[in-house]
Parts: sequence; C-alpha cells; structure tokens
Amino acid sequence: MMQDTEISTWSNKSARAIIKIGVPFISALAKGMQSKVKGTSQDCLICSAWLGSELAALGENAIRYFVCEILLHDIASHLHPGNELGERVLACMCLYNYTSGKGK
Repeated sequence: MMQDTEISTWSNKSARAIIKIGVPFISALAKGMQSKVKGTSQDCLICSAWLGSELAALGENAIRYFVCEILLHDIASHLHPGNELGERVLACMCLYNYTSGKGK
C-alpha cells in the first residue's frame, strides 16, 4: 500500500508539472501522435491516456478540456478499425477522461 501511495503522489506531481509547461508539451504530444513511427505514436497515446486520467482525478477541468481540443483529432485517429485493439481502447479512455471522465 505504501508503494501505491508513493506512485500516486509522484503521478500527481508529474501531471501538475506538465500542466505548468502547458501548450508546448501538449503540442509536442499531438505531434508525436501524428508520427509514422508506430512506437512513437503509441507512446504519445499512452502518455495522453495517463495525463487525461490524472487531470480528471485532480479535477483540472478547464485544462482537461483545453488539452482535449488540441489532442482530439490525433486521439480519434487511433480509433480506426485497422489499428490494434489496445490502441483503440487507449484512445477511448483518452476521449472519456478528457471529455467527461472521473479519472482513476
């Protein structure tokens, strides 16, 4: 249990640091999701899913919706039936967390 608390605390602090960076980080994440290199686009999608979950859990609604505006198109591109199931599930999680989710 102690380790879970430490991980959660680290995760919350990391999300807050990213919020402070703001648009430059989110724009880089969007650009990464557009990458033709599968690993890069998937890693950026994973980061987007994590960030969306953290923002929802922190109650950061204004920034969450702002981030959604920037990332929505790129997240939606991962929903295509030709993509792997795990990738589509992550994209669904992102959309849920950024638009109406409750986080973790």
